Amino acid sequence: VESGTAPVSKLLIAPNDKLYLLFRTPAPLSAEEPNCLLASVDTATNTPTCIENEGFSVSWLQGANGAVNPAIQFDRTGAVYYVLNKPGGMALRKWQAGARTELINDNVWITDFLVRPDGRVILTGRTNS
Repeated sequence: VESGTAPVSKLLIAPNDKLYLLFRTPAPLSAEEPNCLLASVDTATNTPTCIENEGFSVSWLQGANGAVNPAIQFDRTGAVYYVLNKPGGMALRKWQAGARTELINDNVWITDFLVRPDGRVILTGRTNS
C-alpha cells in the first residue's frame, strides 16, 4: 500500500512464490475498481489485482469447527482454492489464470477441504437442506 490503509487479514505466499492478500472486509484496490476480498500481487510492480470481489468474505476455516487444512490452498499449477461466503450460502472456488470457477456452490456448509497437487479436492461439510 503506497498511500492510505487496507484491512489486510492474511498475507499468503503460494508454493510458486506468488503473493496474495486476503482482506478482512471488502476493500477497493483503486477508485475505479469494486471492493475486493482476495487479490494477487505482482511483485515486480507491486500492483494488486483482484481475484475475488463477490460475496461477504473468504472463510478462514483453519482452526474453526475442527478444520485443520489451510483456508486458502494451491495445487501444483498455482491455482488458488478458497471458500467464499455469499448470499445463499458458501461456495468452493478455484481461481487460475484470470478465471474463477465454482466447484461447489449454494445449499452447502463446508467445514474443511484439502486440495491435492493434481487439483482434486476432498471436502467435508453438509448440505443445508
